Amino acid sequence: MYLAYATAFDSDDIHKWSGLGVYYGKMLRECGFTNLNSLNLNERTFPNNYIHSFKINFQSHFFGKNHTPVFDTTQSKTVARIVHNRLDKATHILSPNTVVLAYLKKDLKKILYTDSTLDNLLRFYSNYFNLQAKDITEAQEVERLAIENADLLIYTSKWAADSAIRNYNADATKVFIVPFGANLSIIPTKQELKSIILEKNIKRHINLLFIGVDWKRKGGEYAIELTEKLNELGIPATLHIAGIRNIPLHLNRKFIVYHGFISKRTAKSEMKLCKLFSQSNFLILPSLADCTPVVFSEANAYGVPCLVSSVGGHSGIIKNGINGKTFQLSEFVEKSVKYILELVKSENDYHDLCFSSYEEYLNELNWKSAGNKIAKLINAI
Repeated sequence: MYLAYATAFDSDDIHKWSGLGVYYGKMLRECGFTNLNSLNLNERTFPNNYIHSFKINFQSHFFGKNHTPVFDTTQSKTVARIVHNRLDKATHILSPNTVVLAYLKKDLKKILYTDSTLDNLLRFYSNYFNLQAKDITEAQEVERLAIENADLLIYTSKWAADSAIRNYNADATKVFIVPFGANLSIIPTKQELKSIILEKNIKRHINLLFIGVDWKRKGGEYAIELTEKLNELGIPATLHIAGIRNIPLHLNRKFIVYHGFISKRTAKSEMKLCKLFSQSNFLILPSLADCTPVVFSEANAYGVPCLVSSVGGHSGIIKNGINGKTFQLSEFVEKSVKYILELVKSENDYHDLCFSSYEEYLNELNWKSAGNKIAKLINAI
């Protein structure tokens, strides 16, 4: 078997798609695909890209309409031609992008591994709300063809998998769920993790961690409100904010520590992020819209339970009482406070939650487990 791995973005850039392009490649090589042909595509290299960019900017400026981040049919056909000419001996191809698979007609097995369908994005992501009808029609055609063309459809959550079956008539026998691993090269051992957890004392102080590039969509204001409420109730709490490049000016509170955007491009900066995980009591992510944030797997790798909104693929990854808790967004602050207060009363229960969060990482939310499952699925088609 010869496997090709193709993305419609720079898969060597750790800053693209939360670094998932990089870790996909690592996962595939480490689970046995030694003959991996990595097709590192980049939109800037596509023919007529300048014309395509001009069209996007023109529509946005004169018509007040966004252009779908998903490529249109013309660009999708271009991608298919580029991929087709670079497949070499490949018998199988895996991609996270429907644009790669939609018009690829070569006789080889096609695998889609991603975290959402276009329909889900159109329904929940605000940057998709103001698209031209023509763009939506073309993007939906790309999505439909890719799902129809694929021999294997792997999604990271039931939320995404159900959408593929319900909205695109995907063959349910071809649909499987494999969550993301943690995009970290520094993972504590069981013994190290035990020491990290037992040093945490939530009766003395609670460190909440919020990580997200998009402050509004990730529900940053709810995280502020939650931290403020805990302090009002006499529970000392600090909110650590990382990921966003520019913190909103009004967030000038004594209980906030702003760490800025932390890159994983160097070992030193990744260590800074890992230190934040090890010092945190809870990851807080009350997103308004989301798919399957890789930060859940990363937090669990450090025994950090996640308190999150029940949107998108969150509920498929966060299991209540095992590696965190999900809440309806409208009740997020109220019920998160109540849940934290219950754990403050019993430090043993809190530590048990931390240990079970780590076990969830070891059992499900790591790239070795994901790779083994994906390799088994690929070898079976």
